This record gives sequence, C-alpha cells and structure tokens, in this order.
Amino acid sequence: MNKLIKKITFFTVITTLLVPLIQAKEIEASQRQWINCVRFVNTQTLPLNVRRNMSFDNNVIGTVPRGAKVNVSYAQISGGTRWARISLGNISGYVDSNFLSFSHPVRTRINGTRFVNVATNLHFGSSRRMRHTPVQQIGRNMRVHVDYAVWVGGERWASIWVYHSDITGYVLANYLRV
Repeated sequence: MNKLIKKITFFTVITTLLVPLIQAKEIEASQRQWINCVRFVNTQTLPLNVRRNMSFDNNVIGTVPRGAKVNVSYAQISGGTRWARISLGNISGYVDSNFLSFSHPVRTRINGTRFVNVATNLHFGSSRRMRHTPVQQIGRNMRVHVDYAVWVGGERWASIWVYHSDITGYVLANYLRV
C-alpha cells in the first residue's frame, strides 16, 4: 500500500509540473503562427473594423474589406480575445483574429441581377485581372446577370453575362449595383 501511495504521489507531482510546461509550449507554438505573417480578412459581408488598441471599446480607426490580404506583425490575447496587430496600406491597428484566415475566402455565389454603375461605359474582360484584354464595353445602367464573385489580388471580381446576348466575362464587382 505504501508503494502505491508513493507512485500516486510521484505521478501527481510529475503531472503538476509537466502539464503547465506542455500547455505553455502549445501556447507558444500557437503564438508563433501569428508572428510576421500574412492572413486574409474572412468576414461574412461587412468590412473588418481596425481598432486603435486591443479592445472592442476602442475607437475604430479604419476598416479592411473581406478578402483583403493583411500583414500581421503579432497577436496577443487581451480580455479573452486574440488581437492581431495588422497593417494594410496606411491602416495599422488591431483586429479580432477570429476574422483572419490562412487562405482566401471562397468565392461568393450570387446568382442574381445587377446593373452597371459607371458614368460612361464599363470595359470587361475574359480574365480576372486588371490588365486583361477588354472583351466588350457595356453601358451605364445595363442589366447583367452575376453568377459569382471571387477575390483576386485583393479585388472582388464578378463573373457576368449580359442579358439578351451571349457576352460573358469579368468585371470588378464594385462597378455593379443591385
């Protein structure tokens, strides 16, 4: 019986000492994945608020759109939330890291009618790049069908076809309105 008590005591002491060390190593490893890295903003629809300090009570100093690629310098837990220090262009501040992902958000299925929202004509192309060869021009307020939108290089592109024609292609989604 005495040997059993010694073994239980030994096991308890070892467990008491080792478990916190193991947990600390796990936390350290999970923190390393947030140091000097790139992440993507992954919100449902709205842009992500960037705050001056690590608190939901702090002033919002800017926003970052869904799908944007941001630089993360580090992350730190404060008030039960892991806050990531991010920068994008001239915006630098803290965001809730729950809205950052390792990969780009998947394309958004839209399947609906939109209207061209430009002053004159909108050029659109056969690829999702700014420097594509324009396929066609479509006029202001022209009705188009949008199948889906996808983020490419920090910009949201819409796959469209023009009603009453066989013209298809891609345009920047911010040139379309409901």
